[in-house]
Amino acid sequence: MIGGTRFFGKRYVELMLKEGHTVTLLTRGLSVDSFGTRVSRLTADRTDSLQFRNAIRSDYDLVVDNILMNAQEAKSAVEVLGNRTNHYIMTSTISVYDPRPGPLMEIDFEALIPHPGETYQHGKRSAEHALAEAAFGVSILRIPVVVGPDDYTQRLLTHVRAVKMKKKLYFPNPDATFSFLHAQDAARALSWLSEAKPCGVYNVAAPHPWTLRELMDRIGKITGQSFEFGGPADGPSPFGVTQDYYLDITKAEKAGFRVDGLEKWMPGLIEELAKRVV
Repeated sequence: MIGGTRFFGKRYVELMLKEGHTVTLLTRGLSVDSFGTRVSRLTADRTDSLQFRNAIRSDYDLVVDNILMNAQEAKSAVEVLGNRTNHYIMTSTISVYDPRPGPLMEIDFEALIPHPGETYQHGKRSAEHALAEAAFGVSILRIPVVVGPDDYTQRLLTHVRAVKMKKKLYFPNPDATFSFLHAQDAARALSWLSEAKPCGVYNVAAPHPWTLRELMDRIGKITGQSFEFGGPADGPSPFGVTQDYYLDITKAEKAGFRVDGLEKWMPGLIEELAKRVV
């Protein structure tokens, strides 16, 4: 596991340990984790190809890369892991797609050409493209915004706080449909790819997505506060999109992986986050 010390990465490691797998973490060694002696550890900055090469001295049944960001890192992984694993999983993102009306299918972005550039989208796109050179089997998990009680980005908490504190946020299109995924389901998706080993690209998100207006209305009902959408002069929402931005998950569901819809868990998460805002 490259990464794996926080948020859904650590949930995935816990799932693997529970299933009896032997897990090795490769990190920079800067974050303290709770795994103790249950995991082995390698220390390297994966963005440094020499450090990465020197750290990888064993063969692995599976490599899960939770922090792959660009083509250079992907090329390093292909080179270093070429004869050391049979299966590699990349955690990718909805950001490889351009927003458009309607659900986004896997075929709406195919990494057929390199995408040079410095943006997050270009980095992830170019990383997927570089993995086409791999000698091992590759699974790519494309996920939307991941939320949970321990989300270090605090993006959902930002919205809950705004409602409770009666502050405005600006949404370019409040009626855009927007995908989310719970951190535990992101971990389960990685676990599914690890066990079933289906190669290819898979979208995973909570089914039956809400519009951003529905999200803010639900936060208002749970917190007992009304919310007023702001204008461009007000603070922008981290979820501010101009068009729909949600994933079609048919392919993963047909392959046997399903997650609960937002109605099952989002209200409880909002309620938990609301208790933190005083």
